[in-house]
Amino acid sequence: MNQHAAKLASVRPGAERFFAPKAHAGTIERRAIVDALLGESAGATVVLQGPAGHGKTTLMQQLNARLSGDGVLTAWLTFEDADNDARRCFELLGRLCITAQIRDNVATEMRSVV
Repeated sequence: MNQHAAKLASVRPGAERFFAPKAHAGTIERRAIVDALLGESAGATVVLQGPAGHGKTTLMQQLNARLSGDGVLTAWLTFEDADNDARRCFELLGRLCITAQIRDNVATEMRSVV
């Protein structure tokens, strides 16, 4: 097995990759940016990039929370270095869709019980 294949085989995507990480206490609310993303640019492709520690994950957590709160089906996937492979990436995206649909089905069932 070559080095690339060994690296891919060593990564076992756990369920935590498909859920947003917990927000840290005291994070800065990025309401204006979330509003802008949901306003005129809604539906557009947006590339979010920046150095480590500048709030990219925090912004995505807040956007995810807002959309989920509005009843929009959302999904989360944390990529790793070994995911830089087309086959693996598409496999993860497929699992992401299944995870999001299961989560949505469970939420729907819970609402009908309550």
